[in-house]
Amino acid sequence: MDQPNIFQLDVKKPKLRPTFDLDIAEPTPEPKDTPSSGPSVSGSGPLADKADARRRLRDWIGDIESNGDYDKLNGGGKLRGKQPTEMTIREVMREQLSWRNWPNSASSAIGKYQFVRDSLNDRKRQINADVSELFDQSMQDRLCNKSLELRGFNSWWNNTMTDRTFLYHLAGEWASLPDPATDRSRHGNVANNKSLIGTQECLAFLRSLKGG
Repeated sequence: MDQPNIFQLDVKKPKLRPTFDLDIAEPTPEPKDTPSSGPSVSGSGPLADKADARRRLRDWIGDIESNGDYDKLNGGGKLRGKQPTEMTIREVMREQLSWRNWPNSASSAIGKYQFVRDSLNDRKRQINADVSELFDQSMQDRLCNKSLELRGFNSWWNNTMTDRTFLYHLAGEWASLPDPATDRSRHGNVANNKSLIGTQECLAFLRSLKGG
């Protein structure tokens, strides 16, 4: 399944509790898109750097999903002893098989970006990572970068995808982000999943990444 802490805004927001992502299939077809006319730039400030914008977006999502904690389990728990960032990808995926034993857990979501087991398996293959590599901060960032790419980051950055459509795609990966059409999680019909941030705040943040 693809899903799945979404999250530094120009306007600071308090840390949020992690969402309860579940191992579920990718839902609903994507909406048709209309290219944007390009980012607006306020004042004389330059447009944001693409790599910096991706990092800021990644951190923003991470703040929403796990309060930025690379060792966070779904539901806010922690493993005893060895932590996820000290484990190999193989060890993490083995641990995810016993996720129902995690306190307060509703899924196998793990790490800063709350990768469920199926998503982790897909992403590590897509970046050609070996299961013997550590699931450390650098690896989790690489995996998240791939998720952003697959959800349309490059098209959005190049203004061939609108902010609203990009948010729709992001909400398909992370249940704590809202579908802009409903202002609710795209996975809200599963367990207690729900969006933890509003559509307008998300759109404002996306605009800010381009200097708007």
